[in-house]
Amino acid sequence: MSILKRMEAPNLKEIRMALSYTKDGSLINNFTRGGVVKGQVVGNPSCTGYLKMGWKHKIYQVHHIAYYHQTGIWANMLDHINGIITDNRISNLREVNQTQNARNTKLPITNTSGVCGVQFHKHSNKWVAVISENKKVIYLGYFINFEDAVKARKAAEVKYGYHANHGKLRA
Repeated sequence: MSILKRMEAPNLKEIRMALSYTKDGSLINNFTRGGVVKGQVVGNPSCTGYLKMGWKHKIYQVHHIAYYHQTGIWANMLDHINGIITDNRISNLREVNQTQNARNTKLPITNTSGVCGVQFHKHSNKWVAVISENKKVIYLGYFINFEDAVKARKAAEVKYGYHANHGKLRA
């Protein structure tokens, strides 16, 4: 069971009346109401960088409202395919589960090798490659050459269905 609480969908008809969707993925207010100006782009960045907006005394992430506005589907979890979390174009959003979402993450800032799942093991003086599958770490091997460790990791990413953008550098 997911630890994320599923947020209730707002009324789709009201959302579509109040907001317009643009080709660049922005939502625009159609009316002036309670401090919100007609024609104004909706959303402010949260502490995590995602755009958020208020609607009927609740806070929503803008990409969820944009996806809902365009598809009529209220998704519990969405992935920004290109990794740019402010790019809310429908072509950049896909409904995913937690595993799929984790398989399209950017390179962690703590990574020192430049490749997800590849690190230098000081004790053996070799490179080690690992990958996660079904909440378990799978060791892919120890390698003298960094390039061999990267090849093993990339092959495992294909085998286990990781997204092609997984591990890309942060923008």
